[in-house]
Amino acid sequence: MPRRSVHEQITVGAMNLLSEQCVSSTTVEQLAEASGIQSRTFFGDFPTKEDVVIGDPVPPGIALQHAREERPLTGEPWAARRRAMDVLIGRIRAAPVLAVQKSSMMIETPGLRGRIFEKQLIWQGMRVPNMVERIGSGHPDGEFRASARVSSMRDCFDAALVEWARVHGKRRIEDFLDEAIDAVRK
Repeated sequence: MPRRSVHEQITVGAMNLLSEQCVSSTTVEQLAEASGIQSRTFFGDFPTKEDVVIGDPVPPGIALQHAREERPLTGEPWAARRRAMDVLIGRIRAAPVLAVQKSSMMIETPGLRGRIFEKQLIWQGMRVPNMVERIGSGHPDGEFRASARVSSMRDCFDAALVEWARVHGKRRIEDFLDEAIDAVRK
């Protein structure tokens, strides 16, 4: 079976089990069994059981970085940052039921919140250099400003994701994101 198919098999099996019982009381052995694989196969795809829910932050972080780099250096900054977020929205649209399930679990499970913050810091570290370039590397507090801009968009996306999960995906996440951005800008 191709590696991607095994990864998806594990994700679906594990998420089905995790939706029935909490993450902290579920063992890797149970997740592997629910996915029809052995534990060592599980660890080949996921370093920890929490990673089934949170996922690897690097691929979407790279996609976000590329999307932002493709935007012109000129133009309205919020609009450019918002368009770059379409990368994440596309991933959510590709599997909306799984995305609602994962988002709800991340919101409701205290043990996952620290891992989510780690993921966000990885993304921020990937995106700040591009933002510094947009601000101008000669600006005395360019890195601070870049970090604030990246963080504010991330927080808008997080607020949108929480609200979208709360309504079980019944409204478009991009509408929530646009509303969050509008609230911050006013």
